[in-house]
Amino acid sequence: MTNTTYRRGWHRLRNRTWQGREINVWKDIMSNLLQYIPKFKEVPYAIENEGVNPNMNMIVRDRLKPHPGTLLPDKDQVQVPVATVSKKYQLVQHRQVLDSLASALRKKGFDLSRLEAELCLTEFGERMWFSFTLPAYSFNLPDDALDKHPLNLTVNALNSVDKTTALEINFFWYRVICGNGMVYGENLKFKEIHKTDSINPDAIEKFVERQLEQYDSQQQILMKWYDAKVAIMDLSGSTPHSGHIEKWLEKSVSKAWNVDAAARAYYIAKTGCDGKFVNTGKKKKPKFNDLTLDQKTITQVSGAFAPVRNAYDISQVLSWLAGQQGTIQKQLKWMADIPTLISALLKAETTTLAMDSEVKERIELR
Repeated sequence: MTNTTYRRGWHRLRNRTWQGREINVWKDIMSNLLQYIPKFKEVPYAIENEGVNPNMNMIVRDRLKPHPGTLLPDKDQVQVPVATVSKKYQLVQHRQVLDSLASALRKKGFDLSRLEAELCLTEFGERMWFSFTLPAYSFNLPDDALDKHPLNLTVNALNSVDKTTALEINFFWYRVICGNGMVYGENLKFKEIHKTDSINPDAIEKFVERQLEQYDSQQQILMKWYDAKVAIMDLSGSTPHSGHIEKWLEKSVSKAWNVDAAARAYYIAKTGCDGKFVNTGKKKKPKFNDLTLDQKTITQVSGAFAPVRNAYDISQVLSWLAGQQGTIQKQLKWMADIPTLISALLKAETTTLAMDSEVKERIELR
């Protein structure tokens, strides 16, 4: 899911691209969104009244149908070529993916007519990300937890007709308060390269069933994260050992993502605020604590509980950072990295957050 909040309807997702293409977003109930999904067709790769390439075809988006109360821009009233493909390529329509997924969920007893959903499409619709939340599948922390915001189980379907994205279906935990997500379950995704002109509904049904069967065990994993307490210590004059979160940030987060992400994660974990960090020392390979925060960029992170008290809190910090990425493909990758990063954190003998005196003072005043 995207990390943008907005009312039901159409929205241009600014500062976010999908392999260089702008993204349009719709939010509505699932049945209403299906009308916005374009159809495509394969046609010969040819110049009119001239030659035909015998090895290639074109993928063309059909004219869009106007929706009630809307006017189509000129670019939507004509057929538009979106890609060239080999003769062996088999086109799988976006709607085919969603129809197969919907069929699998209906067999599991879901009423899809009321599901809140989100549709992301590139400018001409060649790439699609469709996501919706499953009712009655959510995770809540214990009643005495400060964080009262649930995680909702969300289904994501991705497809492209221009060969840039294979058909994928995956499940994520989604947190409404901040619009962030992280991967759910094992056997993480259903992935299929377009090798036939249809998809396998039985395979999708089995995948959905396997994911739902993990619901209880996935909640237990989240509770394990919640129970992994983070000790708050003032490390002035001491040397961090392998269990300190600083070591984890340097060894795991910096390497999996980047130094900037580690610096931001550390600051959010301590203060609940995010910001832009710069390398004022101009080191070629700076560590995360070599970076300097630009005070003018500080913003409050929605739903953050700082200083973090357990690994679950830290997972939400990482989820926020994943949701802030500027491309769809990078956002998805970072969301999928979170369980691995938390596993690395839990392997430490103790998880201790180094705290500067300013933050310590703020905690003591509570």
